[in-house]
Amino acid sequence: MRSLEFLSLQNNLITGLDEDIFTELENLKVLNLRNNRISFVASRSFRHVNKTLEDLDLSKNEWHMLDEDPFLEPMHNLRELKLSENGIKTLRGESFSGVTGLKILSLESNVINSLETDGYALHGLTSLEELYLGSNFFSAMPSQGAFQACQDSLTILSMPGQIRLNELPKLSFPNLKILNMSHCSLTLIENNTLSDCPNLETLDLSDNKIQRMQSKSLSGLVALKYLYLSLNFFAYLPYSALAEVSRSLQSLHADYLGLSEVGNFSTLFGDGFLGNLTYLSLGYNGITNIDQNSFFNNLKKLQILKLSYTQLRDVPKQAMMNLSSLEEFVFDENPITQ
Repeated sequence: MRSLEFLSLQNNLITGLDEDIFTELENLKVLNLRNNRISFVASRSFRHVNKTLEDLDLSKNEWHMLDEDPFLEPMHNLRELKLSENGIKTLRGESFSGVTGLKILSLESNVINSLETDGYALHGLTSLEELYLGSNFFSAMPSQGAFQACQDSLTILSMPGQIRLNELPKLSFPNLKILNMSHCSLTLIENNTLSDCPNLETLDLSDNKIQRMQSKSLSGLVALKYLYLSLNFFAYLPYSALAEVSRSLQSLHADYLGLSEVGNFSTLFGDGFLGNLTYLSLGYNGITNIDQNSFFNNLKKLQILKLSYTQLRDVPKQAMMNLSSLEEFVFDENPITQ
């Protein structure tokens, strides 16, 4: 089996990994051990595959606490490590010392409640690009110091499902492109919170408890294209905050917000306000009126518009007169009669 490159042992009853378990597999690149009962991993378990292994899946096991220095034999070619659903509580300082070339780390659905402020938990992960920490037990966002090893390399930070997390501190990730903070309990986005994330393209704040955004909440996000605000408690769209990303924004999801109208704010934000939107969804709101002089007049590039489950009694034809690029219009489940 020396030529084997892919090995899947998923959904078995394996309880541990001894030192010589992977002998004669010196060409192995992908190892899938998902959904077993692994609770013990010897420090030299991967010594026979440490030079070739690129993708290791240990998710959905019972490895509750990463043993000290679990990757004693360095695996410099390992690019993706999945450790989700293991009941992991803490990350030791040497947990990832042997996998410093890691690009993707998944730690979702564990019981982690903090990361050491000195960055020791992620020590050595200077090449890490994608970090998935969703559905853990963080009551506060890890400090910037916790990410110091990968601060400059991260392009994706995903932390949805932190139901005890109600505040987002100022973040600084110069190359971050995707930030997912959905399904948390955030109530407010302060001014300049993300101003040091200039390359952010996707921001997901859906399903929180946000009631308002300050005028500079999105300041500095000059590359933002996709914004998800659905399932929050806005009484009206955060126009001042949106003005900060008006030139770059292409997609706005604003369903389930409790909006009652789309008013006329064109005099405040100019004719080009949100003029690059190609996708807009305002469904499941109590909208009864879309002002004919609203920002809809600027949406000449809009291709998809969704207005399902509102309180509009007819198609807002006047407001839609300038939607010259519209290709898809969804107007389901509204109280129209003709």
